[in-house]
Amino acid sequence: PKPSSSSKPSSSSSSSSSAASETAVVCQAARVHALEWVVLRLEHPVVSDVFGRYLLPTLLEVIDQSDLAKKAAGMRMLAHCNAHLMLATIRYHAPVILDRIRATLPYHKAFIEDPSQRSLIHILPKLDPRDVSTSALRVSVAGSVIREIEFVSLSANDEPLARVRSIGKNLPRLISSFGALNARFLPTIIPTLARLSLLNEDAVALGALGGVSALCVALPSRVEKHADKLFELLAHAYIRHSPSSAFDVKVRSVDEAQQGTRGREKRHVCRACVSVGALVRASCGARFDALMDAAIQSKVKSLEEFATAVKAHHDDAAAGGTRTGAGR
Repeated sequence: PKPSSSSKPSSSSSSSSSAASETAVVCQAARVHALEWVVLRLEHPVVSDVFGRYLLPTLLEVIDQSDLAKKAAGMRMLAHCNAHLMLATIRYHAPVILDRIRATLPYHKAFIEDPSQRSLIHILPKLDPRDVSTSALRVSVAGSVIREIEFVSLSANDEPLARVRSIGKNLPRLISSFGALNARFLPTIIPTLARLSLLNEDAVALGALGGVSALCVALPSRVEKHADKLFELLAHAYIRHSPSSAFDVKVRSVDEAQQGTRGREKRHVCRACVSVGALVRASCGARFDALMDAAIQSKVKSLEEFATAVKAHHDDAAAGGTRTGAGR
């Protein structure tokens, strides 16, 4: 027999096997896509009825896939389920859910990190802090997330912009969902928010300022000890994002229309600094007042402008509250 006659069947069999494997991959991706389409349309109470017996094992199988697109789809479905699960159901399955969220953190991909953070935002406020089965896991997952955000704030210029924006978008709700857990990580959270508030991405800066606001709501009695750092954070962010800032002049576009848009975005950040400053002042009291008085007396125009604006905003809010009370 000729040598070629024995090689033909092997080559045809290898090509058919590769085609079969490709078909299997496509079919599996289509099944995951179809499953996601169905799951994202389930709401309370249907999700709770089918979650433990049917949905959770399937989602764990999808999340544990090595393919990142399937893993991200699994996390999106899990985040949706966490938003619609009943309290008893989510507490019962919390250890497994938190463990899977923690397992996805090291991938450092925005399309995986975003649904993981949203899933955490939905589950943490529903857990009982006194539950010993989840207390250590709650602290561990929250600490892992904060360390990831800290790492992004330290290397923001080298990180993909999509990841930085995703973190900025989720940051206020994340800190709000941590609740009293924030007290454990305040020495890390405040410097992280300070670095993010100085980034040239206005959406990220607004997210960092929203994080400061969430801190004041979650820990009104603890932030007073950090009044100096919070004042420094807000003042630096106000100066950095002022439309007349020397930093902004370096990056401003030549196009006038873009300049106008850029200026409006910067003013949004400055207004956010002032409104958050008024909230911090209400939480910190006399210590923050003393810092503002010192800023006004410093005769530094930008500092004086910031402190004056915060005082005016706080006084207007107080006067508005007084008028509302008198009207009632």
